[in-house]
Amino acid sequence: MPYLHTIGLENFRLFKEKTVFELAPITILTGINNSGKSSLIKALQLMQSSLESTKELNELNFVGGRHNLGTFSQTKNIDSADNSIRLIFDFDLRSIDFQTLLELEYSVTKNEQESGVLTGLRVLVEGETPIISMKFDLLDVKWKVKLDLEYLIGYFSEKFNQQYFSDKRKSEEELQDEESILSNLFPNPNEERANIFESFYSNNHKSTYFPYEEFSSKELIRGFSSLNEDVKNAILERIKGMREIGNSLDMAGVIGTDLKFIEVAEMLLNDLDQWFLLYDKKLNLELSTLGEFIFKDFLKKELITSLSNFNEKFKFVNSLSSIRANSERLYANNSSIVDINSLLINYSKIDFDNTPDIKRFVKRSLEHFKIGEGLEVKRHQGVATEIFILKNGQKVLLADLGFGFTQLVPIIVKIALIAHQCRGLDLPWEDKIENTFLLEEPESNLHPSYQSKLAELIIDAARTFNIQFIIETHSEYMIRNFQYLTATKKIPSNATKIYYFNQPGTEDFEEAPYREIEIMRDGRLSNEFGEGFFDEIPRLLAFLYNSNSN
Repeated sequence: MPYLHTIGLENFRLFKEKTVFELAPITILTGINNSGKSSLIKALQLMQSSLESTKELNELNFVGGRHNLGTFSQTKNIDSADNSIRLIFDFDLRSIDFQTLLELEYSVTKNEQESGVLTGLRVLVEGETPIISMKFDLLDVKWKVKLDLEYLIGYFSEKFNQQYFSDKRKSEEELQDEESILSNLFPNPNEERANIFESFYSNNHKSTYFPYEEFSSKELIRGFSSLNEDVKNAILERIKGMREIGNSLDMAGVIGTDLKFIEVAEMLLNDLDQWFLLYDKKLNLELSTLGEFIFKDFLKKELITSLSNFNEKFKFVNSLSSIRANSERLYANNSSIVDINSLLINYSKIDFDNTPDIKRFVKRSLEHFKIGEGLEVKRHQGVATEIFILKNGQKVLLADLGFGFTQLVPIIVKIALIAHQCRGLDLPWEDKIENTFLLEEPESNLHPSYQSKLAELIIDAARTFNIQFIIETHSEYMIRNFQYLTATKKIPSNATKIYYFNQPGTEDFEEAPYREIEIMRDGRLSNEFGEGFFDEIPRLLAFLYNSNSN
């Protein structure tokens, strides 16, 4: 699963207006308290827990989960009269080469004030162009669908035309004559197919129709180019003229919200044969191969498959809160310290004999922070757990090493558990992402030098186990170390991205809720942080210097 590239929020907590964030392998969220930096993490946690409980997109369920958002009404922007929340995520469509996003709109109903129901869905290409829009009317209890056929026909016509000429050149280089081409495509060619094939390569071929059922996808791609420029332009002009008619076509009958959204989408898109004929009648067009591809292959197959697979992204999103454990000598299963209990139970199940890479990571991480050389988890009749640090040949209870280590060790354990899901891929940095780790305030209760060392722990985990990190932090020391590691070429400059969130109510916030900051190749920052972060220590030192001078 590719990592998360994009998340957008609209009418969600502080983000009244649509705000889109591009994510990196390591994304750092920082800024003053109550500035909105936790909203990204909470939105991802909400979407994950909702998909876990409902298995579908049709409901945004606020019950349970780690987000602690309360209800739908408490989560939408407090100053907005809009009763809908919109969430945007990157969306995988194999046939589209541009960035594709999925925008989901959830609204409250009279019967349900705590959670939201799906009332809108848009697939956006290149950030803003909606190639398909689905809107649910709560009053009429009806789904309506709109397609941007002008964009789709123009896009696929150009794409497959380029593919055709590239494919044709390769065929001409590999095969010496037309007869050998025919023998490769059609092992038992007949006169009819030979004639069709000859017309395939004819410069004067002007038909808008090419037999869809008779050819494989390779020949089908070539067939798109059989539309000459005059026909293509005529199609586009007719589409422009009839776009409003096309957009007003309502394929859906009365479909209740008790159906799962994917079932609704399948019902709608399974009517595409009829919709295609309606477009054909309105536009007075002969059915073309290009049109059949758009309606039958792209919309009916690929789009439905991508929607069905969307929740796979969130199966690999992991979280760890800022308060991870209390300093306990014995952790009872019914303890309220949820993170440490579940972590220890799952960690005790890892077979380290068959996962030496995880064992080595745990060892070098403990040594990196001078904690020890290993961990040992001891279960007591399934009701309680002890965790020991192996140090200098002895076993020491974690509780005896100080509260800071009690907060740090769960991070190492969590990475080990995530590694169980995505270990063993030998890929370059840009592709080494499988799981996403939402990490809140990893610097809690750590000495400044250990806060700095967190950067190296995170990079080690990202490189070794294909983990994407989204980190909420206030640690200047950790960020400074990321700058240093970039300047010394330990990591590439595009490995990290920083979002500094401006304080609500200020001019900076009114201009933009955040400022995006890149770490450049020499370690410098592409933008300044807000007041009270990097400038706080110099300000205090300057005050002390001036006081002593006076």
